[in-house]
Amino acid sequence: FLSTLFHFTDKVTIEQMRYVTLFFSISVLILIFILIYLISDEKSAFICTLITGINPIFIFYSFEVRKEITVAFFILLSIIFFIMANRKNSDLLYLLSGISAGLSALTKEHGLMLIFSYALFFLINDGLKTFRKKTFYIVIIPSIAIFSIWFLLWYLHDGNSMFKTLNNSIFYSNKASYDYRTGISISLFSKHLMTSLTPVYFIPLIISFRIIIYKL
Repeated sequence: FLSTLFHFTDKVTIEQMRYVTLFFSISVLILIFILIYLISDEKSAFICTLITGINPIFIFYSFEVRKEITVAFFILLSIIFFIMANRKNSDLLYLLSGISAGLSALTKEHGLMLIFSYALFFLINDGLKTFRKKTFYIVIIPSIAIFSIWFLLWYLHDGNSMFKTLNNSIFYSNKASYDYRTGISISLFSKHLMTSLTPVYFIPLIISFRIIIYKL
């Protein structure tokens, strides 16, 4: 978000914006340590943090003005809040988890997978009773609401043409399947979503699903 804001100023260069990504990358390493420490032990947390820190892909994204590191930061932060909330039964921590998940989705659509994993977590643990528990709504509603800001900004930028693009994205058409300027079908979008996942935020997502399995 800071990189995007800086992009519209004349006084900030790309080199300076990279410091924002560097800040998030250092924060990601700290969050990885905290997360693994919460679900395992200090030794495992140190090893996982070290392996991530020397990973060439992580190092590459740490110095690039991209969204991957920021997504990883919010995903990890959300998972940490979620684990703590589940242990302490804290509505505030559940809320912070939902807000962080929403920010991850707002940063890049891949963050939606985390929101889906939370919904799956509640459904697996509580079944249909999920929809009668406030914790479900405390997490899901804020996350979806924050992600919805993206549509508002899209409409403010493109106006009514947004609906045409959105229509082409939902309903399959030959034009939409080849012209990415007018949108793509859901099937093509799903394929793009799965094939474009990078280890930078794919690993946190795998951890989140591992937590769900562990709860079973």
